Amino acid sequence: MKFIYSDSLDYVDPSFDFLNDNHTENREPYWDDRFAHEILKDAPYDGLLVSRAMVGTSKTVGKYTQSQAMRFQRVGAREFLRFNNKKHIDMPIFGDNGAFSYANEDVPPYGAIDTIEFYGDGRFTHGCSVDHIIFEFDEKSKGLNGGSEQSKKRFEITLQLASEFLAGSKKLGKSFIPVGVIQGWSPDSMAYAARQLIKMGYRYLAIGGLVPLKATQIHIIVSRIEAEISRWSSTKLHLLGFAKLDNLHEFIKYKKIA
Repeated sequence: MKFIYSDSLDYVDPSFDFLNDNHTENREPYWDDRFAHEILKDAPYDGLLVSRAMVGTSKTVGKYTQSQAMRFQRVGAREFLRFNNKKHIDMPIFGDNGAFSYANEDVPPYGAIDTIEFYGDGRFTHGCSVDHIIFEFDEKSKGLNGGSEQSKKRFEITLQLASEFLAGSKKLGKSFIPVGVIQGWSPDSMAYAARQLIKMGYRYLAIGGLVPLKATQIHIIVSRIEAEISRWSSTKLHLLGFAKLDNLHEFIKYKKIA
């Protein structure tokens, strides 16, 4: 199991004056500050994830300044994050779209083509398909039963965009790994989505919409999806937004989580 850290410009002033509670004089954030992998002997994660919503676009405002976003586009994620020395050069850098940032919109503000362009500019090793988050969850719902009209619409949007994304992502070359995002309102609907993504050609899947769920519910989801995709031995799973540190050890048993 690997831990991919979602970065949001999490750097610190290495010469911060704790006694006087002051930053370094004439400090220039980003340029003078350091990321965790620059300060510690070993990176405290197995890779990084950058959300498109964090960087920002012409349609959306992110955390990056305009100059930072332009530099990110020009030099790529690895150099921008200074994750390019010999210790980190082979570690993955994932990209996603930040579905929570547009959760209240009827449709995602991003499409498959512009997302592919973003991943290409950032030179990501892995990139998630565009998804539309589903907050509804009913662990007892069977098959594709249940689910509100909105949930089913978002379910179809996510699968359609995943299909378009996979087809277009081939232009990024064989070194780029497309990641199909799973959304659903129940373990069964998520398992169905996983199977559809594999049939499209995905071999790396990510389960979305986990942030508001309890660990017990996530266990049910992962178990159901693993059972559904067990015959595809090379398929891997990523848990998006999983931050339940106290329960992390419980998920080591799953063979598909990578």
